[in-house]
Amino acid sequence: MKPEAAPPALTPTSLFRASDETLAFPGLERVGAQFALGLADVIGSNGGVGTKLTCGETTIATFAEWRDRTSASNAVCRFRMAPLKGGMLLSVPQQYVSELVDRFYGGDGIVPSPRAELSAAEERYFARLGGLVVPMLAAAWAEMVKIEPTVAKVDHSGSLPTLVADTQQVAVQHFVAESIDGKQVAIDVVFPLAMLRAVPQLVATPDSEEASQIDPVWQTSLSDAVMQVRLPVRTIFARPELPLSQLLTLQPGDIIPVCLPNQVPVTVAGRVFARGSVGDSNGRTAIKIERIEEGSASYE
Repeated sequence: MKPEAAPPALTPTSLFRASDETLAFPGLERVGAQFALGLADVIGSNGGVGTKLTCGETTIATFAEWRDRTSASNAVCRFRMAPLKGGMLLSVPQQYVSELVDRFYGGDGIVPSPRAELSAAEERYFARLGGLVVPMLAAAWAEMVKIEPTVAKVDHSGSLPTLVADTQQVAVQHFVAESIDGKQVAIDVVFPLAMLRAVPQLVATPDSEEASQIDPVWQTSLSDAVMQVRLPVRTIFARPELPLSQLLTLQPGDIIPVCLPNQVPVTVAGRVFARGSVGDSNGRTAIKIERIEEGSASYE
C-alpha cells in the first residue's frame, strides 16, 4: 500500500486587494507618519510606556471586507473629520486595550485570556483614548487641510462599527505598535476612499508647490461667499419707438401703444441670462423662465 500523500501547505490569503489607487495619495503616507508619532505619545502616557508606532502600507477593501475581518475582536472609535465629508475609524485589538489598562493601573500587562467583552474600566479607558487622539489627528492632517475632528461613536464588545455602506471602498492604513518588551500589535486606521479623493493635497508630492497651496476649506468658504453676492436682475417689457416730432408733441394723458412680445429678456448685471413669458403670481406681475440663454452662467 502506498503511503498517503501529505496535505499541501496552507497559504494565507489576505482579504485586502492590492491597488494602484493607494499610490495616488502620497500625502496620506505623510499623514500616517505624523499620526503614528502622536498616537505613540498618547499610548505611551496611558499605560504603554516606551511604545513605538510605525505606519505601514495602505490597502483597499470594501468596508464589509474590512469589518468582517476585524470587528469581532477589535474596539473601534469613529471620528468626524469636519469640514471633510466623511469620517475615520481607529481600530485597536480589544486584547491590547485590556493589556494597556492593566499597565495603566500598575500591572504587568499580562491578561490571562482574551475576553469577548471589555470591562467597564476598559470601555472608559478606550473612550478616553479616543478623546486624547483628537488633537493628534488634527495635527497630523494640518499639512494637508485644517480639520476639526470629534469623536462620533465608540464600538466594542462585538458591536458592529459603522462608517460607510458595506459595498463602498475604504483605504486602510496599517500601523504596528511595538511595546517595550518587543511585542507587536496591529492597529488599523480606515478612511472612506471617496473622502480621500476630495482632498487634492493628498495627491500632491512634497515638491509640488502648486498643489500644496490648494485649500478645500478656503475654496468652500469662497464659494459660499460668492453665492451670497447680490446681482441686479432686470427685464424690459417693451421698447416703443417714436419719431422726434411725435415726442415733442406728447402731453399728459397721451397713450403710447405697446405690444408685449411672447417672451421678454431677463438680464443679470447687464447680460442676457434667460428669456421668459409674462404672467401673474399671487396678484403680482411675474415672469416665468422659459429657457436659459446658451453661454450664460448656468452653462459655464
